Amino acid sequence: ATARLRAWDGPVWVKSGGTRATGAGHAVRRAIDATAYLAALDDLVALGDPGPVVIEQDIPFVTCWAVQLGITDAGTHWGGASEQLFARPGQQVGSLVDPAHPFPDPALAVAIGDAARARGFRGLAGLDIGLTPDGRLLVVDPNFRFTSSSAQVMFSDAASARAGLPVTLSAEVRTLRPMAQIIDLIRGPVAEGRFLPTRLIDAALIPAATGKSIVSGFTLGQNRADATEARDSLTARLSP
Repeated sequence: ATARLRAWDGPVWVKSGGTRATGAGHAVRRAIDATAYLAALDDLVALGDPGPVVIEQDIPFVTCWAVQLGITDAGTHWGGASEQLFARPGQQVGSLVDPAHPFPDPALAVAIGDAARARGFRGLAGLDIGLTPDGRLLVVDPNFRFTSSSAQVMFSDAASARAGLPVTLSAEVRTLRPMAQIIDLIRGPVAEGRFLPTRLIDAALIPAATGKSIVSGFTLGQNRADATEARDSLTARLSP
C-alpha cells in the first residue's frame, strides 16, 4: 500500500523484497512511467504475496559484471569477474569472461568484502557492478552466496590455460536425452577443451524436471564469436 502512494519521480526497478526469487529477473519489473510502475506492483502481487517491495533507481550502464569474492579470516580475496549478457533490461541470459575486456578495478568490490568481513561474514560472495556512461562503478546487487557465474569465473583461467582458448561463455542446455547418452555426447567437446561442464541434473531422478535433464557449464573460444559457435554446436549436439 505504501509503495502505491509513492510519488513518481522517474524510471525505477521494482523488486520483491520478500521470499519470491528475483534471479534472472523473475520477481523484478522495470517501470519507465507511472502507469508501468503501478502495473509492476500488480505483477508482483500476482506472483504471490511479495512482502516488502524494493524500489531502485533505473541507472543506465555501459557494461555490467558479476564479480566474485572469497571472504575468510585472513581477508577478502578477489576471485575475478564475468561480463553479464542481457536479452533485455533486467533479463540476464549468460556470462562471459573475456581477457580483452577485463573488469576495470577490483578495489570497490574488495572494500565491500572487507566491510562484510568486519561484520562477521565468511564465505563466497558475488557483486553485480555496473559501469555508467560517465565512468563510475556502482554496486547494484550484493549476493553473499554462491552465484550462477561463480563456477565459471573460478575455473575459467585453468580451463583457458589447458585449452589455449582465452574466452569462456556460459552454456546451459535442457534436453530429453537420457543422462548416459548426454555424457557420451559431451565427451568430445570436453576432451577438445571446448566445453567444461559444471553441473549435470538427471531428469530421471527429479520428477520436477518434467523429463528434461540440464547440462550447465561454459564453452571456450579464441574470441566471443568462437565461444558462441562452440555453445551453439553443443546445444545442437544435445538436442532434443
